[in-house]
Amino acid sequence: MPTRILFLTGGKTTPASRFRVHQYLPRLRADGWDAVVRPCEPPMYDWPDGSGFFGKLRRFRALAKKVAHQKRSMRDAASFNLVYVERELMPYMSPRLERRLASRNKNIIYDLDDAVFLKYGNREPNPIAEVMRGSRAVIAGNQWLLEWTLPHNPNAHLIPTPIDTHAWTPDWAKPDSMPDGRDRPLVVVWTGTSGNLPMLKPIASALTRARERAPRMALRIVCDRPPPDDFFPGCQYVRWHEDAEIKSVQSADIGLMPLPDDSWSKGKCGFKLLQYMACGLPSLASPVGVNADVLDEGCGYCVRSTEEWEEALVRLLMDPALRADMGRKARKRAEERYSVAALYPIWKKALESALV
Repeated sequence: MPTRILFLTGGKTTPASRFRVHQYLPRLRADGWDAVVRPCEPPMYDWPDGSGFFGKLRRFRALAKKVAHQKRSMRDAASFNLVYVERELMPYMSPRLERRLASRNKNIIYDLDDAVFLKYGNREPNPIAEVMRGSRAVIAGNQWLLEWTLPHNPNAHLIPTPIDTHAWTPDWAKPDSMPDGRDRPLVVVWTGTSGNLPMLKPIASALTRARERAPRMALRIVCDRPPPDDFFPGCQYVRWHEDAEIKSVQSADIGLMPLPDDSWSKGKCGFKLLQYMACGLPSLASPVGVNADVLDEGCGYCVRSTEEWEEALVRLLMDPALRADMGRKARKRAEERYSVAALYPIWKKALESALV
């Protein structure tokens, strides 16, 4: 009989689901596992505007719909050998759904790829800690998350978010000039959700000064919503779409990942950097959380002050040989340490540790 595993995820297209679950499934099924995925519907973190009476009513209806869906998703949990829970079954609530799930199946593996426990402040017991204590195993996306996890569950496994290096590939043949003979713009790319757009503000002045010194520079933002009109004049906005995101990074030259130095950022798993690296791009990042470790071995620069951001960016813009060398090293590191192929055996072993 194949091992049956139920994945309860935050949504069909949420990044955690796409990258920390779906990328592994072809290999898991090829190994004989029966994997069933039930995404939250509507998506876990997709909420209507809650302003005004009718806004509050819409949010309440969305909440009720999600809770009802999650209850239906776990109705036959007892028929599975293992249940994989991504982050939370319902955020901002007590873990009643997780308790109900545990009453039906004790073999729960909990996946933590963000510092979601912080939003509960000093609440005791912390709902995330309670869920961890009731799980057979926990997967943590970075070292900082792992250290928070271990006091609550010693069967914890450090597994970064994997990157599919067969899909995310470099475009080594980018031309130096456009068909009309003009120099091709050197594209500096940032990709992320609209909620993280404010992270670009602290480096806006550095980007402006870098473009003054290297006029070929162009900024591209790949996001679900456009940035404010006055953020960076002439900015290229590419609306995020699953089919377009790879090309938007592949055709760029340098990746950006600024982060504030706070606890929320320490919980980030550096996936933007892995997207850039798999596409052969050198990157600039704040030395917060896992960023410094990911960018080790000459894959880019970790920078703090606006002056450091400006200087490092200009250095890369003005030196094509440096960009190429860092890009090759970045691609190699992505393949060897962060690819689906490299991390799948570790991930599968973590699943097996939760089976009793």
